[in-house]
Amino acid sequence: MLIAAYCIGFLLAGYETTANTLAFTAYLLATNPEVQDKLCDKIDLYLQQNPSRGAICDMVLQESLRLYPPGFRAFRHASRNVKVKDDLVIPKGMSLVIPIIALHHSKVFWENPEEFRPERFTPEEKSKRPQLCHIPFGWGPRNCIGMRFALMEAKMALVTILKDYKFVQTPDTEVAFVPLMMRHLSNELLKQII
Repeated sequence: MLIAAYCIGFLLAGYETTANTLAFTAYLLATNPEVQDKLCDKIDLYLQQNPSRGAICDMVLQESLRLYPPGFRAFRHASRNVKVKDDLVIPKGMSLVIPIIALHHSKVFWENPEEFRPERFTPEEKSKRPQLCHIPFGWGPRNCIGMRFALMEAKMALVTILKDYKFVQTPDTEVAFVPLMMRHLSNELLKQII
């Protein structure tokens, strides 16, 4: 019975986060038609030639997840003392809040962080910044168990939709929300921690 409950929870949690990711990606593509055109061209090429990779689709989804992560923060509890830096130790028993959205919108790691720029996720660009400044699914042994499934599902949905349709911005399209909490975490604090 417990296994069945875990499976149901896994599927239900995955649907909402994937749906939100796709909704924000559709918004970003509608408001950035040049990126959508580039993605549609690659999808057409993929469907014609069936290459083994769809890098632009990955980059579009990763940038969408950077701007609108499925979880705004993660909670952890230190099971042992952890030395982060010479002058920073997290003591055993301390509870931590990891501000994912603040990391994803920090000017410390991202030039013009409010802009939708999928090229941030080319291998060359990714190598220029710390790995832990982009963690839409968390990181380490407690990251999201459904990450691969969610990304595969989102890519399949995007390709299926964009091979025949385009997202368009209308006069009624509202500007997507940007959480206020991300503005309250000091960029200087992030520089010191990471």
